[in-house]
Amino acid sequence: MESLKPYLQTVYWKDIRERMRELNPEFTALVDDIDPGKEFPLYLAKYRYGDVIVREGDFYLPTPDEGKLVRPDDASIPAEVRNGLAFTKLMFAPGIVLTNSMQLNLGSNFNFTSWFLNNSGAIFALWKRLGGAGGTFHPSKLFTITAGARSLIMTPNIGDFKFHKNLRLNYKLSNLPIPKDVFDHWPLFVSLARSQIAKCDWHTQLVFFSENWIKKINSKDLEWLKLSHYLLCLAWNHSDFWRNKALFDYAFSHAKMNRNLRPNPYIADTAKHLITLTFGVFPGFTPAIDNTAGPIELLQKIYLEDYRLTKYVPTIMQPGCFSPEKSRKPIYYSLNCPSTFEFSPKSRKFVNNLYDLRELKHVMEKVVDEIKCGRLRLDNTPIMDLMHNVNFDYFHNKNDKYGEVRPAEEIASEDPDLIKSLVTTKNKTFASNGAFFRSCIRVSTKSQDNYSGAEK
Repeated sequence: MESLKPYLQTVYWKDIRERMRELNPEFTALVDDIDPGKEFPLYLAKYRYGDVIVREGDFYLPTPDEGKLVRPDDASIPAEVRNGLAFTKLMFAPGIVLTNSMQLNLGSNFNFTSWFLNNSGAIFALWKRLGGAGGTFHPSKLFTITAGARSLIMTPNIGDFKFHKNLRLNYKLSNLPIPKDVFDHWPLFVSLARSQIAKCDWHTQLVFFSENWIKKINSKDLEWLKLSHYLLCLAWNHSDFWRNKALFDYAFSHAKMNRNLRPNPYIADTAKHLITLTFGVFPGFTPAIDNTAGPIELLQKIYLEDYRLTKYVPTIMQPGCFSPEKSRKPIYYSLNCPSTFEFSPKSRKFVNNLYDLRELKHVMEKVVDEIKCGRLRLDNTPIMDLMHNVNFDYFHNKNDKYGEVRPAEEIASEDPDLIKSLVTTKNKTFASNGAFFRSCIRVSTKSQDNYSGAEK
C-alpha cells in the first residue's frame, strides 16, 4: 500500500516538469521558456477518495502528516503554504490535476448536477482568476468539489439487507446505512474505501499555483505573456457554450413554438439538457473501465466477494462527456438520476417513467427535426452538425406496448463496456433492471452504431 505522506508539500517547477510534460506538452514548453525558480513555489496536495476539496465555495487543504482537511489559513498548514495561498481566502486556488480526478458539483446536498469531472492534465479554476478588474459574477459559493467522482452508481441493486450486512461485518462498519436509492451510493462507497480493512491507497494529486504565479500571469510581463495568452485562450474556449447559451435557449423556445409543443416543463428541461449533452459541455454517464474516477476495482471486488453479487456484473457508471471527435463511446442519461441544470417541478404527482420516456422521445424528435429543417437559422453551427449525426435511443426494463421505447436488456449487446469489469466475473449478466437503466437515454453518433468496446 502506497504511503500518502506527506499529504501536502511545497514543490517547484523542476519537481513536476516531467509529469506535466506527459500530460500537457504545450503548457510545459511555455513554462520551460520562463524557467520559474524558487520564488515561484507550487503546492502539491494529495486527497483521498471522497475528500471534499471545496464545500460551498470554501477551500480545504490536507494537513501534511495526517491528511486532515482544514482551511488554508489554519495553523496546521506550513507557514510558507499559508502565505503563498493567502489569496484563496474567498475562493478556490487554481491549479492542475496531476493524478486521477476531481468532480465539481453544484450545491452541498448530493445530487447529480455535475459541471464536469476533471482528469489528469486539466487546468482548473481559471475563470475567476483571469476575470476583469471590474468584478466577477462567478458564484463560488454554489460549488462543491470532491476527490474522485461523486457521481458513481453501481448498476445492480445493492440494497439487500442480508447482503449489506456482510459489508457491515467484514469492514467493521456497524452504522453503514443501506442505500435507499442511487443518491446514497457515493457516501457508501466512500465509507467502504476509507475503512481500515479496505487499505485503499487511491488518491488524487493536485498542484496549486502560488500567488506569485497568479500575479505574473495577470501582469503585463513580456516573459509571461505567452503563458498568459495560452491560459486566457483555454478559458475562452471553455466558455464558448456559455457565451452563446442565451441564443441556444432562444432557438429551443422557437423550436417548441414552431412545432406547437406544450410539454410537461420537466420533460422540456430534460429535452434541452439532452441536446446540451451533445455539445460535450456537461457530463452524462459512461461505464467505468479504469480507476481514474475512484477505486473502481476495489469497489467491484467488495461487491463481488463481500456483498456477494451472484447474478450481475458489478458495472459502475461514472460521469463522462460526449465527444464524437475524440471518442466513439456513447454516453447515457437516466430519468432516475436527473442531472439537469434547469429542473421544473413535475406536473404529475405520480411518476410513470415509461410514459415520460415516450413523451420525451416525442418532444426530442420534434425539436431535432425543427433544428435540422433550417427554420431556426442554425446553419454552419455545431448544433446543426450534431443534430444530423447524433442518435437518441430510449430504453426501459419493461415492455413498451407501443414500441416507442426499447428493452433495456439490449443495451449491453451494443456497448460491451457495460459488461466489462476490472475484477474477473464468470457467468454474470448485465443488470438491465437496475435503477439507472430502468429508464435511460443513450446518446451516440451514427458511427457508434457498431461500437465494439473501449478504445485502447
